[in-house]
Amino acid sequence: MNSLVREMLDYTRLDRTAELEHRTTVDLSALIHSLVDEYAPLFERRRLTVDIASGVRIRGDETLLRRAFGCLLENAAKYSPEGGRVTVTLSKSGGPPFSVENDCDPIPESELPRLFEMFYRGDKARDRTGGHGLGLAITQKIFALHGLICHAENTETGVRFSVSAR
Repeated sequence: MNSLVREMLDYTRLDRTAELEHRTTVDLSALIHSLVDEYAPLFERRRLTVDIASGVRIRGDETLLRRAFGCLLENAAKYSPEGGRVTVTLSKSGGPPFSVENDCDPIPESELPRLFEMFYRGDKARDRTGGHGLGLAITQKIFALHGLICHAENTETGVRFSVSAR
């Protein structure tokens, strides 16, 4: 219950944040590398491929960005099967700058647009990890504050979350 209340407060605070208070130039390449290292235990039984371009920078709040990108990485690990593939990409140009893709069952097309809604948890068959249905809603709000947007799509072998400029 405490966790749910904290997440709801975080979501509400982001609604009231018109301008980021702690905006600096963030080395996104280093941040993503750091998160991959931090979440390494989650990827132990998965085939992880990381392709991170160096020198990618963004103006923003590093703590919030860490939380948003961390949520995407954590979800990719949680929803991929043991032995499944997870691919993390950060590029300087062409296509979405950041994506994380995993092997998993596809998300029903009707649910893809709703993934970023508060309390939406999708297909109960996919819900083996708990949570309150706020992680992706908070993540999308954080990206919006940085002029970014996150999209989810099914691929031939799983699901891809991509982050790009609005």
